[in-house]
Amino acid sequence: MIVVIHYYGDDDDDDHDDDDDDGGGGGVGNCGFDNEDRDHNHDEWIVMDSVVVMMTMMMMIAKISVIIVVVVVVVVVVVVVVAVTAEVSVTAVVIIVAVVDSGQQKKKKKKKKKNNNNNNNMNTNNNNINNNDDDTNNGVKILARQFLRKKLYKAKEDWRKNNPVLC
Repeated sequence: MIVVIHYYGDDDDDDHDDDDDDGGGGGVGNCGFDNEDRDHNHDEWIVMDSVVVMMTMMMMIAKISVIIVVVVVVVVVVVVVVAVTAEVSVTAVVIIVAVVDSGQQKKKKKKKKKNNNNNNNMNTNNNNINNNDDDTNNGVKILARQFLRKKLYKAKEDWRKNNPVLC
């Protein structure tokens, strides 16, 4: 397969006659070339074999992939250095560990409730201590519901004002 690329070469001649009616001297009709210049060999044709084109494209892709790999490696190194030296990352790790630990405790808590239904009196104090977090979460949920109900009610009232029912 042969690839042919045509491009217009640079015009080294400065003998344009700007007063011609044929659009010469930068005219729009001829893309800036006089008809006489077209007759000269200013246009060049490049014939490239498809293997050369493929090799050129592969070299460009290889360069781009090397740049991407270098950027990724630099970002990973920076993240690791920041994670090792920064105190923020330590708190983030502590928070992640706390979240994972609380999830495991909830699983254990559910198992305890299933297994210890007969010992309700003994576990009452323990359940009260463990349920403080649940009470806080329930309080937040209740406040969120109240807030959303108020917004929904206000939206319904506004809609009723703007859209009266025709009977």
